[in-house]
Amino acid sequence: MSLLWIIVDGQAERLETIYYSIAAVLGMWFVGPLFFMFVSRLTRTPAVLLSWDDDALSTGKRKIPWSRIRKVELASPARSKWLLSTSPMFVLYLKDGTRFHIQTDHLLSKKELNQAVTLLQETLQEQRQNG
Repeated sequence: MSLLWIIVDGQAERLETIYYSIAAVLGMWFVGPLFFMFVSRLTRTPAVLLSWDDDALSTGKRKIPWSRIRKVELASPARSKWLLSTSPMFVLYLKDGTRFHIQTDHLLSKKELNQAVTLLQETLQEQRQNG
Protein backbone atom coordinates (compact mmCIF):
# COMPACT_ATOMS: atom_id res chain seq x y z
CA MET A 1 0.00 0.00 0.00
CA SER A 2 2.84 2.38 0.81
CA LEU A 3 4.32 1.71 -2.63
CA LEU A 4 1.12 2.96 -4.23
CA TRP A 5 1.12 6.04 -2.00
CA ILE A 6 4.66 6.93 -3.15
CA ILE A 7 3.45 6.76 -6.75
CA VAL A 8 0.29 8.80 -6.14
CA ASP A 9 2.08 11.40 -4.04
CA GLY A 10 4.59 11.97 -6.84
CA GLN A 11 7.67 11.18 -4.77
CA ALA A 12 8.95 8.66 -7.30
CA GLU A 13 10.70 9.36 -10.57
CA ARG A 14 9.57 7.79 -13.84
CA LEU A 15 11.62 4.58 -13.60
CA GLU A 16 10.83 4.17 -9.91
CA THR A 17 7.12 4.59 -10.69
CA ILE A 18 7.23 1.59 -13.03
CA TYR A 19 9.23 -0.46 -10.52
CA TYR A 20 6.97 0.44 -7.58
CA SER A 21 3.82 -0.22 -9.60
CA ILE A 22 4.97 -3.71 -10.54
CA ALA A 23 6.12 -4.44 -6.97
CA ALA A 24 2.78 -3.27 -5.55
CA VAL A 25 0.73 -5.43 -7.94
CA LEU A 26 2.88 -8.51 -7.35
CA GLY A 27 2.80 -7.94 -3.59
CA MET A 28 -1.00 -7.75 -3.58
CA TRP A 29 -1.17 -10.80 -5.86
CA PHE A 30 0.85 -13.04 -3.54
CA VAL A 31 0.19 -11.61 -0.07
CA GLY A 32 -3.33 -10.21 -0.48
CA PRO A 33 -5.22 -13.54 -0.57
CA LEU A 34 -3.31 -14.80 2.47
CA PHE A 35 -4.16 -11.63 4.40
CA PHE A 36 -7.88 -11.99 3.70
CA MET A 37 -7.77 -15.72 4.46
CA PHE A 38 -6.17 -15.08 7.88
CA VAL A 39 -8.54 -12.23 8.73
CA SER A 40 -11.62 -14.25 7.79
CA ARG A 41 -10.47 -17.25 9.87
CA LEU A 42 -9.48 -15.18 12.89
CA THR A 43 -12.69 -13.15 12.99
CA ARG A 44 -14.98 -16.14 12.54
CA THR A 45 -16.58 -17.40 15.74
CA PRO A 46 -15.68 -19.87 16.98
CA ALA A 47 -12.16 -20.06 15.59
CA VAL A 48 -11.94 -23.85 15.95
CA LEU A 49 -10.75 -25.91 12.99
CA LEU A 50 -12.01 -29.22 14.34
CA SER A 51 -12.91 -30.98 17.55
CA TRP A 52 -13.90 -34.49 18.49
CA ASP A 53 -15.37 -36.63 21.22
CA ASP A 54 -16.12 -40.36 21.60
CA ASP A 55 -18.92 -40.23 19.03
CA ALA A 56 -17.85 -37.96 16.19
CA LEU A 57 -15.40 -35.50 14.70
CA SER A 58 -16.84 -31.98 14.34
CA THR A 59 -15.77 -29.38 11.80
CA GLY A 60 -17.84 -26.29 12.32
CA LYS A 61 -21.37 -27.22 11.29
CA ARG A 62 -20.65 -30.78 10.19
CA LYS A 63 -20.31 -33.82 12.48
CA ILE A 64 -18.81 -37.01 11.08
CA PRO A 65 -19.22 -40.16 13.19
CA TRP A 66 -16.02 -42.14 13.78
CA SER A 67 -17.79 -45.20 12.37
CA ARG A 68 -17.93 -43.53 8.92
CA ILE A 69 -14.21 -42.62 8.82
CA ARG A 70 -11.86 -45.11 7.20
CA LYS A 71 -8.57 -43.17 7.31
CA VAL A 72 -7.14 -39.76 8.33
CA GLU A 73 -4.20 -38.17 6.51
CA LEU A 74 -2.42 -34.86 6.21
CA ALA A 75 -2.20 -33.52 2.66
CA SER A 76 -0.16 -30.64 1.32
CA PRO A 77 -1.41 -29.80 -2.14
CA ALA A 78 0.92 -28.43 -4.79
CA ARG A 79 0.81 -24.75 -5.69
CA SER A 80 -2.38 -23.50 -7.27
CA LYS A 81 -2.51 -22.64 -10.95
CA TRP A 82 -2.22 -18.93 -10.07
CA LEU A 83 0.98 -19.53 -8.03
CA LEU A 84 -0.81 -18.74 -4.79
CA SER A 85 0.03 -20.59 -1.62
CA THR A 86 -2.21 -23.54 -0.76
CA SER A 87 -2.58 -24.53 2.85
CA PRO A 88 -2.13 -28.03 4.25
CA MET A 89 -5.33 -29.88 5.05
CA PHE A 90 -6.59 -32.89 6.93
CA VAL A 91 -8.22 -35.42 4.64
CA LEU A 92 -10.84 -37.78 6.02
CA TYR A 93 -11.38 -40.84 3.84
CA LEU A 94 -14.89 -42.05 4.48
CA LYS A 95 -16.09 -45.63 4.17
CA ASP A 96 -18.48 -44.72 1.33
CA GLY A 97 -15.45 -43.80 -0.84
CA THR A 98 -15.73 -40.03 -0.50
CA ARG A 99 -13.21 -37.66 1.01
CA PHE A 100 -13.77 -34.72 3.31
CA HIS A 101 -11.14 -31.95 3.42
CA ILE A 102 -10.51 -29.77 6.46
CA GLN A 103 -8.53 -26.68 5.46
CA THR A 104 -6.02 -25.42 8.01
CA ASP A 105 -5.31 -22.10 6.26
CA HIS A 106 -1.71 -22.05 7.56
CA LEU A 107 -2.95 -21.55 11.14
CA LEU A 108 -0.89 -24.47 12.47
CA SER A 109 2.85 -25.04 12.37
CA LYS A 110 4.29 -28.21 10.83
CA LYS A 111 4.88 -29.65 14.28
CA GLU A 112 1.29 -28.91 15.34
CA LEU A 113 -0.06 -30.40 12.10
CA ASN A 114 1.90 -33.61 12.60
CA GLN A 115 0.84 -33.85 16.25
CA ALA A 116 -2.80 -33.30 15.33
CA VAL A 117 -2.86 -35.89 12.55
CA THR A 118 -1.11 -38.43 14.81
CA LEU A 119 -3.65 -37.80 17.55
CA LEU A 120 -6.54 -38.13 15.09
CA GLN A 121 -5.16 -41.41 13.75
CA GLU A 122 -4.68 -42.77 17.28
CA THR A 123 -8.23 -41.74 18.23
CA LEU A 124 -9.59 -43.42 15.08
CA GLN A 125 -7.75 -46.65 16.02
CA GLU A 126 -9.14 -46.51 19.57
CA GLN A 127 -12.66 -46.00 18.24
CA ARG A 128 -12.30 -49.03 15.96
CA GLN A 129 -11.12 -51.19 18.85
CA ASN A 130 -13.90 -50.00 21.17
CA GLY A 131 -16.66 -50.01 18.58
